[in-house]
Amino acid sequence: MPAGDMPNSPRQRNGAQTSEISRLPRFSGRLESLKSGENIRKAVLLVVAVLVLATAGFGWWSDRHDNTPDKVFADAIGKLLSTKSITQSVSSNTASLSVKFDMRNVKDPRVSMTIAEQDGATVAKVSGYGSLQNEYLKYTTFGDAALDGSLKSLVNKWVQIRTNGTVAADANADAKALTDPRYLMFGDFLMGNFSAADRQDLLQFIKSNHVYNYDVKHVKTVAVQGRNAYVYSLTENVPELKKLNQKAAAVMGVPLADVEPALAGINEGGAIELYIDEGTKEIVGYVNTVGTTVARGSYTDYDMTSLPPQPHADLTWAQFTHKESALTSQPDGVASL
Repeated sequence: MPAGDMPNSPRQRNGAQTSEISRLPRFSGRLESLKSGENIRKAVLLVVAVLVLATAGFGWWSDRHDNTPDKVFADAIGKLLSTKSITQSVSSNTASLSVKFDMRNVKDPRVSMTIAEQDGATVAKVSGYGSLQNEYLKYTTFGDAALDGSLKSLVNKWVQIRTNGTVAADANADAKALTDPRYLMFGDFLMGNFSAADRQDLLQFIKSNHVYNYDVKHVKTVAVQGRNAYVYSLTENVPELKKLNQKAAAVMGVPLADVEPALAGINEGGAIELYIDEGTKEIVGYVNTVGTTVARGSYTDYDMTSLPPQPHADLTWAQFTHKESALTSQPDGVASL
């Protein structure tokens, strides 16, 4: 990778033969796809894919000099497990995703995300916000001039999918997972503002059970935005990785059944390169290679990421789907609602 390039990438899930970055949501403006779940499913996979390096593990723990690869790795993992907030970004030629995490209270994590997808001259954008109790999403544009016109009453309207912990009865699983911390904060890697005792317990589990491994002899040094960074090639011990997630879920007070959808997506395959700044001991990026597909991701604003306030719901999920159906059934986009 050329010096100065920022690595940016997600991971493979469910045995897919291509990286999730190549399956970014095709928000063509057809809201019926929200009800069918197809585009939301792809959006969810991308959101989870971007979490590939929310934390990482280590195969060797060293107490040697501060800037050895082992010590830098261990420090970076410890920092992620004490991170109060962070921004993760991923992009391709036609789409981009940004997820902001607020993890000051690991028992009350919050996320805010935006997805922008370009199709020719049009760009579709979706935003979302979620906590363990409430989830919302909205279209800021449907990416199609005709639909933006006929469905203008639904543009920039916050749709509430989960209310006080209860999911709308008619919401499909993919839509409710789009901004659900139960889904987004579990998987290949973990992060959060864990207590010192819980952090040590998680780190010890990673070390003792060889959850993540790398060969220190193959660690490289490259320049990332003018700074030295170590590059680690990681492999995962998937059974132990799932147990690690379960331990974290218990600390966070999240029922194990709620994290199963995220754990089901953990799958071996592909190659992960992790970039850690030697000076700050922070994970700054990663590259995931699956076959001939290469995807890239970055981490910024450690402990400086700020989320917007929780939205005010304009529509329930039932109201949203009803209005969408009524509007799209009328040639001129006018319906009696």
